[in-house]
Amino acid sequence: MERTSEQKIIRAGLQSIAGKLGGKLIDFGTLLLLAQLLLPVDFGLIALAMSAILLIESLTEVPLTQPILRAADPTPDYYDTSFTLGVMRACILTIFLIALAWPMGAFYEEPRLPILIIVLTLSPIMRSLFSPRMADFARIYNMRPEMTISLMGKAGAFVVVLCFALTTRSYWAIALGTITTPLIMTSLSYIKAPYRPRLSLVRWHDFADIVGWNSLNQFFAAISFQIDRILLGRTLSMATLGHYAMASDLTGVPIQGILIPLGTPLTVAMSKATTLERQQWAWKKVLNTVLCLMGAILLGISTLAGPIVQFLLGETWIEAAPILALMALTTLPALVGYALVPLAIALYRPGLITQRTMIDLAIKLPLMLIGIAWFGLWGAIAARGIASLAAMIFAFTAATQLIGLSVREQVYAIRRTLAGLIALAAVSFWLCPVVQPTTASFVERAGLGLETGLVFILALTAQIVVMIGLWNLEGRPTGSLEGTLLEWFRKKIN
Repeated sequence: MERTSEQKIIRAGLQSIAGKLGGKLIDFGTLLLLAQLLLPVDFGLIALAMSAILLIESLTEVPLTQPILRAADPTPDYYDTSFTLGVMRACILTIFLIALAWPMGAFYEEPRLPILIIVLTLSPIMRSLFSPRMADFARIYNMRPEMTISLMGKAGAFVVVLCFALTTRSYWAIALGTITTPLIMTSLSYIKAPYRPRLSLVRWHDFADIVGWNSLNQFFAAISFQIDRILLGRTLSMATLGHYAMASDLTGVPIQGILIPLGTPLTVAMSKATTLERQQWAWKKVLNTVLCLMGAILLGISTLAGPIVQFLLGETWIEAAPILALMALTTLPALVGYALVPLAIALYRPGLITQRTMIDLAIKLPLMLIGIAWFGLWGAIAARGIASLAAMIFAFTAATQLIGLSVREQVYAIRRTLAGLIALAAVSFWLCPVVQPTTASFVERAGLGLETGLVFILALTAQIVVMIGLWNLEGRPTGSLEGTLLEWFRKKIN
């Protein structure tokens, strides 16, 4: 039974990641299409409007399915309360954004901005009205419906954008695509998971901790996420700032495309651990899973930053390579902080997530001010690295508080994973000089992409061999990540 549950968690994680990555690929294709048909000023106008929407949306974002996921047997009142809170959020978004639309238009002296902001407000409104019954699929580790809905929403928006952009060549094509995706996804959610809307706050007490702490967390997270670009914008040239922003975005791709989608199945898994012993076992498994997967990707990006930048972006962006390498490396310790989220939610301690965000901002802000003043760009990266280390220390100590495992016991639990990551980094770093290109031709870049992928596969193989070798030397302990992965591969092969 235990192995069956583990396999379901792996399947759910893969489905969630596939949906997220598939959606990102469609978004990328849409962006390439629009870049050929529209002007940079069109993107600038949409970006200006979306800045207000994304800020307000992030400050009001609430994970309304989490109380349903952690409930042993959710009653209809849970779903009604979730839907009602979504409606309330939509109303708040509408009021704030309409009130902000005309002042922003006046401030930027852009008369098109108010109407654009109001129309784009439909996007976060539709996301707020998603069917709460979709949580039922996550409870049984079935992320396929969510994956299907996401891909159909993105694909539908691509078709709409293509038709509208070809016929009008207007910035409204971007706006229409932004609205179409959540409209399709929300509509499909009620088809996949039928639900009759009913306003009720009967289960408010089960949502109160999530709503309260999450709102505070989002406030500090929104500031922490943007503080480096705000400060660097006053000290760096636009070209250098562009390299920094591009490196930051590339580092964030695996976080947003892989780690964040894993949060839901990992939260469900943690919620099903009802005894202290099972909670300790589940935390070790979550910690090893996150570090094994995301650590490999981030170390691969860090050691192969040069070839990656030249393959994806070309010679023009080569100055972003050292920035990308350091950013990916300094993000590694923060992975432990991300792993803490499912544990804190499952044990009804969302306040710990807010505390982590507040500590991150409290450390990052003064260090950013000092680092940028003295060392410029590299000072900002150093500040990010120190904040990342602080997040790791906080996560370890918080886990000690929650489930009684000492920091030493937690570090010992990830010993094989750390050894595997060291092997990956060593092989990747050793082979990196082999894949340096000599020209910027298309053929050379295509070959560079294949060579870079091959080097990463070899490095990943080294990681797996080291982890499984140590696992065998230790007598193949049960309940380990290595055993789960081997069992999964055997079933796939057979």
